Amino acid sequence: MTAQQEENVSTPGVWPAEPDLRGWLGLLQQRGELCRLSAEIDPDQEVAAVLEEVDGRSAVVFESVRGASFPLVGNTVATRENFSVLLGCSPQDVVRRLEAAISSPGSCQDVGLADAPVMAVHETGPDLLGDLPLPVQHEYDAGRYLTSALLIVRDARTGLTNLSINRLQMTGPRELRVLLLPGRLRSIFDASEQREEDLSIALCLGVDPALVLASQSPADSHIDDLEVASALHPQPLEVVRLPGHDTPVPARAELVLVGTITAGERAPEGPFGEYPRTYGPGGPAPVIRLTGRWRRSDPMLQTILSGGREHFWVGGLPREARLLRALEAAGTKPYAVRLTEAGSCRLHAVVALRGPRPARRPTLPWRSSPR
Repeated sequence: MTAQQEENVSTPGVWPAEPDLRGWLGLLQQRGELCRLSAEIDPDQEVAAVLEEVDGRSAVVFESVRGASFPLVGNTVATRENFSVLLGCSPQDVVRRLEAAISSPGSCQDVGLADAPVMAVHETGPDLLGDLPLPVQHEYDAGRYLTSALLIVRDARTGLTNLSINRLQMTGPRELRVLLLPGRLRSIFDASEQREEDLSIALCLGVDPALVLASQSPADSHIDDLEVASALHPQPLEVVRLPGHDTPVPARAELVLVGTITAGERAPEGPFGEYPRTYGPGGPAPVIRLTGRWRRSDPMLQTILSGGREHFWVGGLPREARLLRALEAAGTKPYAVRLTEAGSCRLHAVVALRGPRPARRPTLPWRSSPR
């Protein structure tokens, strides 16, 4: 990386005073990229329809979701350029900024319970999910889904923290079913299950885009995803230790659900509309049983439209960073990489390479000489 590139990727982003979801939404409002819907809306496909209508143009706050006690926000990254604002770099340097955070993570800052906004209210009642604004996004989805929750676990083998975003189907007032694809979380759960132990987890709802990006870091066992998120923030990320829970969670999240993934148990989950804009099939999935939740006094929940641009970019930018790193390791000199929206930012890549010498117009041997 050149000195100029290092300077570009180390500049703090244009963060508001509060480096959290609320602060980010305030910044979007200043930029004219946030709208608020005060009329009551049905979470069954109507929320998704509105988000699709303004996809790529505006974030939306749904102030009144039918059957829910709290508001909901979606399209929190309204444009791809929002990431350059967030990370404080030019649009073409976003991927290198993310790569730098993965390569050089930052330490988090532990705060006490009294200094963590998410610790304002503790609830352990019989229904921990029923009052949340959980949409049904697509006609043939199996039910209501959490699509933006950060699933946080601590790897007992390394002590490091893993963040991920998983398909989470609500199947009861204190129960979810989780799709675990091959990867780091699956490895952590498999190791826990081999020990015949339930895996302690936390689900963070309502976080800023830097934390969401960090959840898509490479599935390397030596990476602490919270530290990657900290490197993307202007100051060290504030984390808090929940009582009776050994996993740190972002102190400025809106709501945190705690529980366990039950060892040795599977139950039906899915189908669900996925990023290629086709349905991902259903099948047996591990079961999460919740034991409690912590939240702000007035939390705002968050959803990511599956198959929308935010979904594409959140998954695509970290893949662009990995592709860039692989190309450089292979001895090429990439100028830029881009996973296109036409391929859901997963299936189609465009790579620009620096040539060894300036291009020149070729001589075409079949062209006749001028007369």
